[in-house]
Amino acid sequence: MPESKSTCRNSASALGQYSETLVQEFFENQNYQLKARNQKYCGVELDLVFYKNHWVVVEVKSLRCWDEMHFRLGPKQKQRLQFACHALQDRTGELVELFFAFVVRGEIKVIGAAEVL
Repeated sequence: MPESKSTCRNSASALGQYSETLVQEFFENQNYQLKARNQKYCGVELDLVFYKNHWVVVEVKSLRCWDEMHFRLGPKQKQRLQFACHALQDRTGELVELFFAFVVRGEIKVIGAAEVL
């Protein structure tokens, strides 16, 4: 019997949370301090926000394969994330970097916004 839509959504949500935890641990192992997780800022949900000499915002994407990497970020989502980062930079007066973390079967690739935008 096929899974219901809510079961699929719950599985996707669990996978997303697992991926966010992996990425969180990845950055914390590099001495970044987690300041927020899944928090809305200026109407935009930010997956992970860290601080280490400056602010770092990380958008996390769980993928089935690496070929999906550039298709999972739509132009409007990129724009919203950039807007939130600029607003955070204006508010703090400090540099804010945006990164995209892609996770496939527990393997993480972190890409700077300039490489994606």
